[in-house]
Amino acid sequence: MLYKYVCFLFPVLLASCANFNKPAQPLPDRMEKRDNQNGKLMGDGFLVFGGVQKKNEEATGQISSNTNSHLWNASLAVLDFIPLISIDKVGGVIVTDWYQPEKAQDRTKVKVQINGPYLEVKALRVTVYKQNLHNGRWIDVSQTDSKAAHELEMLILTKARELRVLKNERD
Repeated sequence: MLYKYVCFLFPVLLASCANFNKPAQPLPDRMEKRDNQNGKLMGDGFLVFGGVQKKNEEATGQISSNTNSHLWNASLAVLDFIPLISIDKVGGVIVTDWYQPEKAQDRTKVKVQINGPYLEVKALRVTVYKQNLHNGRWIDVSQTDSKAAHELEMLILTKARELRVLKNERD
């Protein structure tokens, strides 16, 4: 019974949102107006697809309030030889697949977390997980590889600083 009312009221409510008094603009004018809104679909503050975020990233060097773009791009560059399983640009998390060098008896997986808008050591956290091959089965190593994690952090920070210098030279 409720279904009938919803099916009837939904089109009526939807039609009431339309502005029938305003004449439609010709198609080329609408296209030009949309392009001039810098990534906004329906004007200021409604649905934004990149205009505001892109300006914010260029001005402050950050993707979101918790992710520095230089650290993000440097992390992807440093880990480019390992297949990625998951990336969350806004949350600042990159997770790789297991990586095993040829004929090695161990493999590693890397998780990178960017927890701040600034280009600094405390905004970056790298965790390296290891597994060893034992009788045809992969066995988790009880502790993470902190030495490899520290080396990756230093590589990422160095690359991020290089990216920042290159960006400043271009600007």
